[in-house]
Amino acid sequence: MRGFASLTVLIAHSFFFSGGYVLTIGGVWVSKAFGWGTFGVNLFLVISGFSLAYGLIQPDGSWKKIGIKDFFIRRAIRILPPYYAAILIFSLAGWFMPLIYKLFDASHYTHFHPFGLAPVLAHGLLVANITYGLNHNFPLLNGSFWSLEVEVQFYLLFPLLIYVVRRFGIFNMMGGVLVLNALWRMATWNLVAPSGDYTSIWEWTWNGPGRMFEFALGILAAYILVRYPNHISPTMCMLLGGLILWLGYSYMYVREGPFSPLSDIMLGTGFFFLILSASKRGLMYYLFTWRPLLWLGAFSYSLYLIHEPVMVEMLTWFGGRQGWAAFFTYTIGMASVIIVLAYFFYRAFEKPTIGWGRRYSQWRQRTAPPPPDFESPVTANTSEQHAAP
Repeated sequence: MRGFASLTVLIAHSFFFSGGYVLTIGGVWVSKAFGWGTFGVNLFLVISGFSLAYGLIQPDGSWKKIGIKDFFIRRAIRILPPYYAAILIFSLAGWFMPLIYKLFDASHYTHFHPFGLAPVLAHGLLVANITYGLNHNFPLLNGSFWSLEVEVQFYLLFPLLIYVVRRFGIFNMMGGVLVLNALWRMATWNLVAPSGDYTSIWEWTWNGPGRMFEFALGILAAYILVRYPNHISPTMCMLLGGLILWLGYSYMYVREGPFSPLSDIMLGTGFFFLILSASKRGLMYYLFTWRPLLWLGAFSYSLYLIHEPVMVEMLTWFGGRQGWAAFFTYTIGMASVIIVLAYFFYRAFEKPTIGWGRRYSQWRQRTAPPPPDFESPVTANTSEQHAAP
């Protein structure tokens, strides 16, 4: 599913960053459908909540205690080194690419430009989405980083969500997050919508608690999959997921606009059902275990980290196309080049950190004291062993 989500986002950006090129078949503007790929972000948020929660749930529905320190260390090892490598690469590109063009093609415009310390620090501290919301002139190294920064901010709240689940139950947690999500959207909408500033509306309604319900839906999907695996019908979940996605897009996203809280709630709910459907053998299972998607999913994080600046830079050379020329140049050609570059970035920066995380987990298992459930049992003496249960 990560591979599918990353591919849809890549296709959407190839459409939007090129200016929304027009490709028609039989009079229908089919390339406009490529823009639906932005819903891959909704899917990523649901997957994130699912992945973090899945290992904490027992078959009887109880929840393991979360080691907060270890949780944050493992998340930092997994997320930060490739992220900081991307920040370093794009920071250096901002200084050296203009010099290279000046030497070899002074007339050519480059997307990269020198960045100061402030944007590097803001991205490094994972708060650039907040600083940009406060000041739209704040320079960004990579516009796509906003969703990672939202996700990491959810990581900070994840132990609290699990505490609420353990204390009050998962459905009370879901209800509380839904109320918080709605209140945040209403408050930010009333504050910034009158200004008519699209960027402000997007920045504040889509940040913070405004997207938390999708993350919580992933936690709920993990709980249902572990607690009630025999109650999941892959066909019914697929049909429900498809119906809710269609309603979320047709009746909420199109009619009410992309900033309607119900748009994201319905899209997230649709993906929630698709995740459940894919957990059992059926159409969704075979789609999302297709080998090319599995391969792409393995380095989807690297693809996410590097694709936007590279694509925008390539468009300075190949922009202005329409029709089939645009499709083969942007959606097929550029996307393919970026996938190859992302794979090499994965091998260089992301894959080593996966190994670091595994070694850290192994070290913790060796050094941490055994929990009470795994202490050596008391063995009955020879005369009593026959009576031992």
